[in-house]
Formats: sequence, structure tokens, C-alpha cells
Amino acid sequence: MTIEKLPSGSWRAKAYLGVDDCGKQHFKCFTDTDRDRAVKLATEYEYYHRQKNSNLKGTLEKAMSAYIASREPVLSPASIRAYVSMQTVLKTFFEPIMRKQCYAVSSDDIQAIINTLMKDKSDNPEWKKLTRVAKSSPKTVRNYASLISTVLSKEGYSMPACVLPQPVRTDYRVPTLDMIKEMYRITAGTDLELPTLLASCGMRAGEICSVTMSDFNFNNNTVHIHRSYVLSKDNKWILKEVPKTTASDRILTLPQNVMDKVNESALDRCNNSEDLGKRWRRFMARNGFPGMHIHLLRHFFASYLHSQGVPDVDIMKLGGWSRQSTLDNIYRNTMQDQHQSAIDKYVSSYSALF
Repeated sequence: MTIEKLPSGSWRAKAYLGVDDCGKQHFKCFTDTDRDRAVKLATEYEYYHRQKNSNLKGTLEKAMSAYIASREPVLSPASIRAYVSMQTVLKTFFEPIMRKQCYAVSSDDIQAIINTLMKDKSDNPEWKKLTRVAKSSPKTVRNYASLISTVLSKEGYSMPACVLPQPVRTDYRVPTLDMIKEMYRITAGTDLELPTLLASCGMRAGEICSVTMSDFNFNNNTVHIHRSYVLSKDNKWILKEVPKTTASDRILTLPQNVMDKVNESALDRCNNSEDLGKRWRRFMARNGFPGMHIHLLRHFFASYLHSQGVPDVDIMKLGGWSRQSTLDNIYRNTMQDQHQSAIDKYVSSYSALF
């Protein structure tokens, strides 16, 4: 429900009726000189509208299953997998709420889900087995709320009022230039050498696994990136012919030494590594880089180009980023050596003033 004060001084409350087949939202407005009276009229109408149509609607669980099934043909396998994972958690730990009719899902129900997700559940082995974490992050909790809100809206009901956790700024780790050089050294001659080189040139792990020799142009040292390996809702790796975003379909120019490695390897050792990320992470942990994962090399790629004065629009095209905000988050945690250099320069220049 939305409430607004009109120029005349009266109050208008909108009772939410739902969404039609074309995706258009419908409301019924109630206007009164008294704000509380307008809210009361709209609230009563919304409540009776829900009850009137409740026999045509299913439970939250059924509505969520129907929504996910309707989106499966158009959303990426990764998105569907995330939806199914969230639904499984909700069905397992919040069964009474999931079995409620959509119109009966209350603000207290939604808040109970949010509060439980935010609590530390280290002593619950079943929870950790299913979610792999003891406590959900604010971003994950907001994703749960967004899914429930979308499902209820699709069924014609507005999301009950609730309090969500404040978003937490993501701190992107960026390897230093010396760390990258060391990674090149320790992977040299191994089956992880080429993936390391390609990742530090801006390619995602799934893109590295899916690229073939026909995608490389050895005359102008480029690679056409237009597909990727992703995890399906059944936790199986599948080849997705359509890239993550429109911007992900791109032509990337590679250094000559990287092209030489591609030509030498013929991609035999890299192309069949569907779970490249895990193997790379374990290798790095054994060689002095615990907690490092291959996607961080993309952060290095963006930060390094930025430090060299390459315009953001070009960095986004090369790396396949579609949002400026992603680059901004990476730059905020720019390479430690570059950051320290900037601090030293600042301190030196200001010292001369005193």
C-alpha cells in the first residue's frame, strides 16, 4: 500500500490488487481528508480482496515453484540454481510459512525468516550442510526477501512490511603486481599456467573452460568470447551458449606471449577443466596464496588497466562488465602496491609544505 498527500490537502491511499498477465500493476485508490481513515479504507479493501481471491491462489510454496518454472526458459541456469537453492532452504526450515496461502503470509512471517537467516547457526549441522554457511550475509537475506516479494506480487499480493538488514559494502581483494608475477612463476609448465594467464587478461573461469581454438585469431592476437560453463540447478556443469550479459560477448586482444602459450597447448589441458576454480584455489593454497581464487585475477586486470590510465569504457568492453558500479567497487580496493605508492606520494608532497 502507498500513501500520499494531495495538493488539496487530502490523503490518498492505494490498495494493491496485483499484476495482470501483461505485467501491469493495479491499484484501487481511497481519498479522505483524514489520513487514518483513508488508510483504513484501503487496508480493509486489500484484505477482503485477498480473501475473495484466496480460493484461486495456492500456497507460497506452490506459487514459488510455479514462478521458478515460468522463469526457467528465460533466465540463466545460475539464476535458476540460486532460486531453487533458496526455495529448498525455505521449504526445509520454514515449512509452516511456505504451506500458508499467499494471502495469509504476514509481516511477522517474513520478519521471522529474515531474523532466522541473519542468526549464527553454527550449532545446526543440517543448516550448514544445506547452505554451507553458518550465517547468511545481508545481501543473501535481501535476495530471499526479493524472491518472496516477487512471488507474492505475481500472485496479486503486496509484500508485507518488514525490516531488512543494511547492505554491506563488498570488499574486493586485488592481487598486487608482485603477487601476479609470482603466480605466473609457480604455474609455469603446469596445466594451470594458461588459465592463470587468460584470467589475468580479463577472462572468467567459465569462459576459459568453454573457449576453443576456433575462437582465437592468431593473425591479430584476439579471442572471441561468446559462451561459458555454468552450474545448473542440479549442480551439474553445462555449456551455456549465450554469455552472462550482452557485454560478455566480446573480442579480447591478448599479449603475444599468451597467444604463444595458447598455440603450444592447443587448449587440451584447459578446455576440459570444468571445475577449474577449485583446482586453481587448492594449487594456490599449497603454494603460499591461501584464500585466493581465480576470479580475483579479473580484479587485477581491471585495476591494473585503470592505474595505467585506460578509460573505464574501454575496460568495461575488454572485461565484459555491463555496470560501472562493478568497476567502482573494484577500484575502491585497488592494488595494495598502487595504493601505498599513492599514499607515499601524498605524504611526501605534503611534508614539503611544513
